[in-house]
Amino acid sequence: MLIRVQTVFLALTLILTGLFIKLPYSGFGGKKLVTVTEVVNPEIKDSAIQNTDSLMAETGSEALADSVVLADSEISGLDNQPLTRQVTRLKVVHLMLNFRGLQNLYDTDTVYNNTFALTALVIITGLLSLITIFLFNNRKLQMRLCVFNILLTLGILLAIVGYYLLFKAGIGLEKGMKVFDPHLRWTLIIPLVNVVLLFQAFRFIRRDDILIKSYERLR
Repeated sequence: MLIRVQTVFLALTLILTGLFIKLPYSGFGGKKLVTVTEVVNPEIKDSAIQNTDSLMAETGSEALADSVVLADSEISGLDNQPLTRQVTRLKVVHLMLNFRGLQNLYDTDTVYNNTFALTALVIITGLLSLITIFLFNNRKLQMRLCVFNILLTLGILLAIVGYYLLFKAGIGLEKGMKVFDPHLRWTLIIPLVNVVLLFQAFRFIRRDDILIKSYERLR
């Protein structure tokens, strides 16, 4: 019965680690002024500029959407060539920190910054939980792996908080990008639950070891 209980705790730890891999750990937004080149239709050039000036007058400040033109520079073009203009826009992205690193919330194929330390810790803790389940014939090693896994899980929390503070300060983001609305997610509870489960597994393994040694002394 003791072996079954500790196996359940370790299995739950493994399941929660798999869930932890798929969820974001923190989120925030980033904004940056960027200059892009656009093709201008000469027939609507004047009306477009007038609409932009009117919009800026109504807002009275920087626009908060990517589709709003903030400033125009000289419009240029050659004969029989499309006219172009340089426009400055406010680029807004929504970011999240997860297992793979710092990603765009709406474009998960875009990784702004890889977090190798965090990724490695999550993988190792999951593998240790899996390996520990099958070491029931070596209880001392099981207990050591549980303690080591607890330390690594606490390291995951420290790594997440560390990366969060770095990205919150703008370190590791695009140059000139400012961060807004930083927040941590509820998923940080999962490593804490894993610590409790691993500690309970350690207790039951230790109790099992003491019980078996007492039987051996009686013989």
